[in-house]
Amino acid sequence: PKVLFMMLQIRPDGVAHFAPVRVVHIVPESLVHYAPVEVVHYTPVCSQNKRFLANLLGNTANSYRILGDYKKAEELAFQSIAIKEALAKSSPLWNSLGIGYFNLGDIYLKQGATDTAQKYFDKSEDIFNSSGSSIGKGSVSLAKAELAKKKGDLASARKYAESARSIFAFANLGLYENKASEFLSKLAIN
Repeated sequence: PKVLFMMLQIRPDGVAHFAPVRVVHIVPESLVHYAPVEVVHYTPVCSQNKRFLANLLGNTANSYRILGDYKKAEELAFQSIAIKEALAKSSPLWNSLGIGYFNLGDIYLKQGATDTAQKYFDKSEDIFNSSGSSIGKGSVSLAKAELAKKKGDLASARKYAESARSIFAFANLGLYENKASEFLSKLAIN
């Protein structure tokens, strides 16, 4: 089995706590089972590079989301977002914060917490609208389509998915446009 190194938490003294995670079984597109390894490695994090730290925390949260460990994913996503919110006040680079909110919304959506997911998708959408990020705006529309479908509101699901497809098509993002089209096709079948 392969060993993946994933960051777990930042200690109050600014030291990143890394714990290796051993992947026990891999199937296409998902990690099925993982087991923590007992060895722990500490490394100092450069306090001047908070953006790197925020992205590292966000990427690790996303890894835990993929693995299905939503509790750990949520904890790390909040740590990442706290740093990104502080940085956003002094920087025009909003997309990173938008991605953090989007991923947090997806974490809640996967757990069925639709109201909380909606809250974070809305925050993400506000940022992507202000930054003009087509991929961000389209991704939020597609996520809101999934959210509406989960709530049983198929008309809204179709509206959001069509909006996502249009945004992706206008930005020439064919792969994402296809994803929205697939969602609409599956929606038509149901």
